[in-house]
Amino acid sequence: MASVGTRIVGESGNQYIIERLLQEKKPPDIRVCLANNRTEKFILKSVHNFDYYHDDSITAFLKHINVLWNGFDETTPCEPFALWKGVDPVIKDSIAGLTDIDPKKRLTAQEILNHSWFQGVKD
Repeated sequence: MASVGTRIVGESGNQYIIERLLQEKKPPDIRVCLANNRTEKFILKSVHNFDYYHDDSITAFLKHINVLWNGFDETTPCEPFALWKGVDPVIKDSIAGLTDIDPKKRLTAQEILNHSWFQGVKD
């Protein structure tokens, strides 16, 4: 493992860069920044116990990001779950609530149990 303050840079996709900045905290408390070279920026901060299929190396992380980024094409388009056809609107609503990108807007365990999808379910 690199020493504190070391910057490790790798490439994923065409113009995407990943920077793993090692802070003074002990791993796995790391800051990960994904950014393209133009206008978009994606940032993950203070990533804890981020498991890339039981391999926590930077190579595994880059491979994971590459699959997520390049795993879609014209025949397999990337679209939000809420837009999938043939899925019950009530289950779409519950999944969308559980996977909202903003953690403050995500459904809590109690909220999902109170969701209409679970109406009539007994303990």
